[in-house]
Amino acid sequence: MENPKISVIMAVYNGEKYLEEAIESILDQSFDDFEFIIVDDGSIDRTSEILREYAKKDERIKIITNSKNIGLTKSLNKAIEQAKGEYIARQDADDISAPERLEKQIRLLESNDNLGCVGCNASVIDENGGFIRKVVLPRTDLNLYIRKRNCFIHGSLIFPRHVLEEINGYDEKMKLAQDYDLILRISKRYKFGFVDEFLYFLRSGKIGISHKKFKK
Repeated sequence: MENPKISVIMAVYNGEKYLEEAIESILDQSFDDFEFIIVDDGSIDRTSEILREYAKKDERIKIITNSKNIGLTKSLNKAIEQAKGEYIARQDADDISAPERLEKQIRLLESNDNLGCVGCNASVIDENGGFIRKVVLPRTDLNLYIRKRNCFIHGSLIFPRHVLEEINGYDEKMKLAQDYDLILRISKRYKFGFVDEFLYFLRSGKIGISHKKFKK
C-alpha cells in the first residue's frame, strides 16, 4: 500500500498463543485503509510461521524480522520508521480490538487537530476471552491526570505520525514504562482524547506483570 491512512504497529516475541486472535481483530476492522506492520522480535516458537501465513493471505501485512530479541521499545521504533500512514495505531499481540475501534478513533482525531494521542476504554479478559472487569478512562483533564499516573492502555492508542516524529518516537533507554514516557513527552505539546466506549480487550495476565514492575 502506497499511502495508507493508518499504520497499525505490533511487536511480538513468542506470542503464538494469542497472536491469531490479535491479528484477526485488526484485519476485521470496519475501517480498512491501513497497513499492518508486525515486528517478530526473534521468536523461537510458531510466531514466525503464523506471521508468514497471514502475510500470504493479506497484502496489508508487512513483517519485520529481528535476528535476535531486542525488546519492545526498539522493535516499535523500527515499525514506526517503516510506517507510511498518516496515523500510527498500536496493537498488542495478546489483546483484541473491537471491529469499530480504528474507525471511531480516527474520526475523533480528524475532528480535533490539537490531539496528540487518542485512547479508549477497555474490557479486561482472561486467557479464554471471558470478561473480568472494565477499565474506564477518567472524564477529566487528561493532561493533568497523566502527571499522576498513566491511565492509558498502550495497545489501544493511536497517534498522528508527525507527533511521534516530533518527539523522536520511543526512548530506547527506557526498559520499562516506555509508553508512559512517550505519553508524558507528548503531553508537553498536545492534548489527549479518548473514545468513551469499550473498544479494546486487554489480556488479564499483563495487569499482574505491570503491578509487579510498578515499583521499578
